[in-house]
Amino acid sequence: MSVTVDLHTHILPAVDDGAEDVSEAIQMLQIAAANGTTDIVLTPHYLARGMRSTQMSKADLERMFGLFKEVAAQNFPKLNLYMGAEVFGVNNIEEVIADGQLITLNNTEYCLVEFGFRDHLQRALGVLDALARDGYKPIVAHPERYEFIQDQPRDVFRMLDKGALLQVNHTSLEGLSGIEAQDVAMLLIENNLAICISSDAHSTFQRTPDLSEAYEFISSTFSPEYAEDLFFNNPKAILKGKKV
Repeated sequence: MSVTVDLHTHILPAVDDGAEDVSEAIQMLQIAAANGTTDIVLTPHYLARGMRSTQMSKADLERMFGLFKEVAAQNFPKLNLYMGAEVFGVNNIEEVIADGQLITLNNTEYCLVEFGFRDHLQRALGVLDALARDGYKPIVAHPERYEFIQDQPRDVFRMLDKGALLQVNHTSLEGLSGIEAQDVAMLLIENNLAICISSDAHSTFQRTPDLSEAYEFISSTFSPEYAEDLFFNNPKAILKGKKV
């Protein structure tokens, strides 16, 4: 069985468009654990419009994470859970940082950041630049899903030039986010431009936290070593705050 580390999930219950309640969240953890995931970061949408978490502060989400972690430990004592967030790249990100409200992955310098699917490259680059100037290491969530990257895939190099890293969704590789996203995801993987592959899990039946098939696909299509880097070595190093 493959052993994986998942940096991007929406398992924290009742805060966004992921797990609706504790019961569903526990079922999602069961799926992950049964398919070889040992470490999971809970990354609820943060600062994004239209989410229950929009009105929540960093302290609110940390408190909810602590409560859920206790419940999860009773069911999965060997499964390691970490606090994080999928931070929306708001224009006032510098104010968020100055106010001490930025949420990073396991309190490291790595910050998972997303943009609108119909956003603009220049705005995204401005946010990435602001994060990097303040000493953070942005990880762009699912760049293959953004229309401005689908239109000009080479623009990921401009993100990389800002010091950003790229995280691909396993569902994109499987074509579940459309052919355009699949094409870009494969392009990133083929050219060794992505740092990791994560689930971006939202439920127990669609976009699940099962990374095993994607792991096997990368292992057989490219190499077992490449799969281990994308699904375990790199995300594990990120959780420890190490350079990747």
